[in-house]
Amino acid sequence: MVDGLGSLPAFPTFQRLLRSDGEQLLAKFKQRPIVDKEIAYFRDKAPKLKSLDDLFKDQRLLRFITSAYSLDEEIQYPARLRKVLESKVADQTSLANRMRDPRYAEMNRELMLGDLGIISLSSTSLIDKIVNRYVTSEYEKDLGNQNPALREASYFLRKIGNVKNSLDILGDSVLRSVVTTTLGLPPQIAFQSIDKQRSLIDQRIDVSKFITSGSLSALGGARAVEQANQDIPAIDRGLQIASAASTQVQTVIARLQALKDDYARVANIQNPTGPFANEIPTQEAAAPELTRMSGLLAAAQNALGSIAPAMQRMAELITLARDGANSANLADYKTEFADLKAQVDAAVAGATYSHDDTDPDSTGTAQNLLDGSLPATISVQINSAGDMVSIRGQDLGGLLAAVADANTAFQAVTGAGDTANLNAAQATTTTAGDAFNAASISITSDRANLQQGVTTVTQWAATLNTADVYPGYQALRDAGSRVTELKQLVEEVRSLAQDSATRANGADRSDITGRFAELVTQINDLVNTPGIGSTNLLAGGSQSYELVNGAYLQARGRDLNPAVATPLSGANIDTAADAQAVLDVIEASIDPALTQAGQEISVDVAPFGLAASSLDPRAAIDSRYRALTEEIGGLVDGATVDKQNLLLETQDAVTIKSLTSGHIITINAQTGFDAGVIRVIEAGADLLPTSLGDVSGALAKIDEALFNANRTLMFINADMRDLNVERGLAQAVVSAANQIDATAPNPFKATDFAIQFVKKFLIMKDMEATSQNFGMASLISNINGNSGLAGTLSSISSLGGRGFSFLA
Repeated sequence: MVDGLGSLPAFPTFQRLLRSDGEQLLAKFKQRPIVDKEIAYFRDKAPKLKSLDDLFKDQRLLRFITSAYSLDEEIQYPARLRKVLESKVADQTSLANRMRDPRYAEMNRELMLGDLGIISLSSTSLIDKIVNRYVTSEYEKDLGNQNPALREASYFLRKIGNVKNSLDILGDSVLRSVVTTTLGLPPQIAFQSIDKQRSLIDQRIDVSKFITSGSLSALGGARAVEQANQDIPAIDRGLQIASAASTQVQTVIARLQALKDDYARVANIQNPTGPFANEIPTQEAAAPELTRMSGLLAAAQNALGSIAPAMQRMAELITLARDGANSANLADYKTEFADLKAQVDAAVAGATYSHDDTDPDSTGTAQNLLDGSLPATISVQINSAGDMVSIRGQDLGGLLAAVADANTAFQAVTGAGDTANLNAAQATTTTAGDAFNAASISITSDRANLQQGVTTVTQWAATLNTADVYPGYQALRDAGSRVTELKQLVEEVRSLAQDSATRANGADRSDITGRFAELVTQINDLVNTPGIGSTNLLAGGSQSYELVNGAYLQARGRDLNPAVATPLSGANIDTAADAQAVLDVIEASIDPALTQAGQEISVDVAPFGLAASSLDPRAAIDSRYRALTEEIGGLVDGATVDKQNLLLETQDAVTIKSLTSGHIITINAQTGFDAGVIRVIEAGADLLPTSLGDVSGALAKIDEALFNANRTLMFINADMRDLNVERGLAQAVVSAANQIDATAPNPFKATDFAIQFVKKFLIMKDMEATSQNFGMASLISNINGNSGLAGTLSSISSLGGRGFSFLA
């Protein structure tokens, strides 16, 4: 140490370092325990990261990376640092590319986390490159501990050989500081324009003399690396688009192949002498009873669903009646309470399921699981081993009695102070609630037990009447879907009518009357037009479908024309009065009809669904076939990447120009996928149900769709192979560059001009530090060999340049 300075003088220390082997200095520094420990940690942990979040959670790793790029201070600003690392290399508007300091863009360009994700840190060559950067950066910090100017000098020599012009110098804070200090330019030049600052530097030195011969020869290589780094994210985006399409097509192929394989197994499964011969008689006997249980439970749960809000409202009315402020509303409360009581009675009485009575008519026998008319336990054997499935009959007579007592007490209430009757109403309502909760728990448990019992059967093999079961199930699903659409359309009609009802007579309504007419037409069509191949259960009578051996399932039909379509067909909203009439008919007729239809369909579809999806092996496959037609639109949507979807009819080919090879890569849109696969699957589903020998032709459609889907996959995979070839070329360029960068550099390797330039910088920094205490003579006396300094000063003074000299 030089007394009073607090650090080693920069110039003589630098002279000593120059005489040493720079690579050996770095290698020795790298072996320091604290440095070696950090390197080992980075090499172990970085490749194991799963996401960028993981990196930011590990401050030790993050500190290693920021140090490698001499951006240690950035760890204090994690949000900005994350945006830099998430920047796309080719996006000139990204934060990394907008930062004036080139270190940010350099770090982003080499890591490519924004383009490739955290997987880039699994690259061995990149790991090596970061490690060597870290060692160099930490070595420079160590020099800085000896004298801050030494760190700047080392950084300057490492970077200056790659500058192309003085703008590169101005963009790097360290290079800028060294150059302006050495040239004697005041800090205030920073307030001048960039062009002026550039001119001040160019007038004094020839920047080309800083550039190393290796850098000059490598300019073309650097350009190639830059182009390759631009190609990789563009190609990866193309691969993502193609891969997404490939994945979705493979999913469709797998679904189709599974259907084909399952159909091929059905004959053996249902063979009376086959592997399930012992189970078939038991299953055929169980099927009618299992579907009856399913229907009864669905009807019961549907009824309980309407009872729950009624009982909740009863409790609220009792609370309201206790408040004297509501005394004027007591009569209305009593009327509503009585209506709720009637609603509960009707729900229990209406919890019926039309069970088959072995007649092929559509009437059946109505049974009720809630009114105590059925046995306490209803059971059926489901396999030859004797396993049973049971449900419990309920008797809600106690609930109905408690609700009746609550209503009697509430009707007798004289006012808020009549605590006797209010308490009696509350107590009996609570009793009814307890009965409701017990029944609800029991029904829910029994539905779960029924489903569990069905799923415990290894293979349902009974030969049920698929030709009836599947169409019945689809007719109910079609009716349910149309009721849902009808409710949505009626809501829009209601909204238009409400709008019209608030407008003055004579006001312009042309903006809503046209839409009203369209909706009425759509409602009429929905009521009267079933789906392809489906029986219309919304405009006709009940239907009976054979399940097995003369046992039938019933599907209730209804005609929604009188209650829904017809009232609207003759209506309009041309005046406020007309609009109000529409609102009245919706409330009085349409809403109740649609609600009842929805509830009945939800009950009837349960046993059909059980049969078609589980008990009948062929109908179960047919149901999955139909489900594919409903889900394939979502599968196609899943191929969308950056608003590009190769499976859409409207998609154009995606082209990418490779800067590395000069090739134009085309990712072809598979516009035929819709007609060749989707429409073929839909056409096949319209031919369901299937049968032995494929009489309907539905199985042939699977083969056709499979052939076309496999051709589509072949074309996509061919384009992906081309993309991967181009990516390999670009990656080879980058990897080669990384391999070169992976070699630890000599920290003081630079042009002679740069060496002499940095010597002047260090002498000036030493003079600045010593001038107050010792003067120049004192500095010289602290350097071993005054002739060495004199020679250096002479050499510096004679540096070629634009007016550059030691005294400049």
